[in-house]
Amino acid sequence: SWIDSFKKNKGTDTSTLKENLVFKQQQEKQKTLHMILMDTSASTLQNKTLGKSKGVIYAIANQAYINREEICIHEFGVSVFEKALNIIKSPKDIEPFLKTIKAGGGTPLVESLNQLKIWQKKLLKQSDNLTIFTYLLSDGRTNENLDSITPIENMVVIDLDSNYHSNNNPQNSLSLNNVIKRSKCENIAKRLNAQYICL
Repeated sequence: SWIDSFKKNKGTDTSTLKENLVFKQQQEKQKTLHMILMDTSASTLQNKTLGKSKGVIYAIANQAYINREEICIHEFGVSVFEKALNIIKSPKDIEPFLKTIKAGGGTPLVESLNQLKIWQKKLLKQSDNLTIFTYLLSDGRTNENLDSITPIENMVVIDLDSNYHSNNNPQNSLSLNNVIKRSKCENIAKRLNAQYICL
């Protein structure tokens, strides 16, 4: 507390106390933003992964609310990349907003990642005390060429297509080609130099 800070500086001159208080104020200005890129293409409806994606966002938003951190959500589907939720302090209950998110159309994954990086650079230039954690939630079902994808700092790729992995489990597969086939989300994570999580 401020009282404890004053007690620790008892017997020092005013300038020393001022420097200490300014330092504490600078620490308090540190900001954390959780930036979510959500796959809302038609395949997320077909594979029933849209609900799983909303569950992950609910968990991230709830923790961000507890920590008094910010959140924003972008979605890519219907062949477009768009902002679904502007940067805000994470709400106490994000479920009503999540219920409004629909899915359909194509998967402009590469363009969405590129646009996201451009926006992140602008935000980081505006604030030296901002840390961004980025989450890609997708089933990885895209036919795009992934060669142009470049790393993003503090990135987590969350693979929502558990059916893919169960279908490619050696115990469940009849074809060796299916066994050695790798999830596209896993390849995306490697190109982004990101943590990979499969749900």
